[in-house]
Amino acid sequence: MTFASQAYANAAFASDESEPSPSVEAISVAYTADGACPTKERFLASVRRYTTKWKETEANGSARSFDVRFVTTRTGVAGKLVVRTADGRSSTRELPGPECDGVARAVAIIMAVAIDPRALGAAPTDEPPPEAPPEPTADTVPPADVVTVAEPRRADRVAPPVAPKPPSKKKDVVRFAVEAGAELTSIVTGTAIPVFDAGVEMRFDLGRSVPAWLAPSVGLALRQSLPSETKVPGGSSEALWSAAAIRLCPLRVAVGRFELVPCAEANVGILRVEARGVADARRTATAWFDRGGSLRATFRLGERWAIGADAVVTAPVTRNRYTLANGDFVSQAPVVGVTGGLFGALRL
Repeated sequence: MTFASQAYANAAFASDESEPSPSVEAISVAYTADGACPTKERFLASVRRYTTKWKETEANGSARSFDVRFVTTRTGVAGKLVVRTADGRSSTRELPGPECDGVARAVAIIMAVAIDPRALGAAPTDEPPPEAPPEPTADTVPPADVVTVAEPRRADRVAPPVAPKPPSKKKDVVRFAVEAGAELTSIVTGTAIPVFDAGVEMRFDLGRSVPAWLAPSVGLALRQSLPSETKVPGGSSEALWSAAAIRLCPLRVAVGRFELVPCAEANVGILRVEARGVADARRTATAWFDRGGSLRATFRLGERWAIGADAVVTAPVTRNRYTLANGDFVSQAPVVGVTGGLFGALRL
């Protein structure tokens, strides 16, 4: 059974057929939604597609109130509609589903029929039935060899209302998001230096046949550090790190609006080191490669926006030792480095 047919079959739970529906009913609406669910404005616009015999007002005790809620669960989304009348009676309808858009459309149909029981059916007509043809007289009797059979009168029938099917929406197999953030890392010189990054994430939807936590994603980003200066006898040295990063995340654990994602990461780039103010000062650039793991935590602010934090532990493969011409030590990448930062994400 589709969401639309379920919605129509159960929509009458909140309607009062003993009283005629007003031309325009004033109602109050309370709306709560998680994650990728429609906003209140989009949901009410969907209700108005089926009936316009209502207007929203503040809760005052004399108008019917509609409490609409959508909550993310481990298997999808649960929709709930509670209708309360002025005399204190209430009716509740719950409807689960795999994605919020389909559940929201079904709840909108239920709410529309609760407001106007005729929202999905054809309006009855007050026109009188057609008059029966006049009885034939002696002057109009046909010849004996002609037989006239009057067409039997058909009773007017009103076709039962059919609930409209929600428009099918093809679910994207790959969803994209862009990210930008700032970090502090110790993987370059062993001391914390600021790093800025920007990238894109590709999340793959494997369908309902696999567990919800099996939601792999791939992230690609560019990282650029600010110059890191190190004092040396008689001068200084400056390190500048640029890298392209790849992130592979096989799992995703979601609890409400929170998500926890473990990943494997690697950076490929260039480390530039320049000596200044010393004899035989030089500039050098060497290739860079490291690999490690990370843990990312995100919080969804709405349907498209999210913020998060990450912690990364990596081991540099290239650990060149940088010294001056006189042998004085400048810097060297540590055996294991730690990175931590904050980021923002926009789902496309």
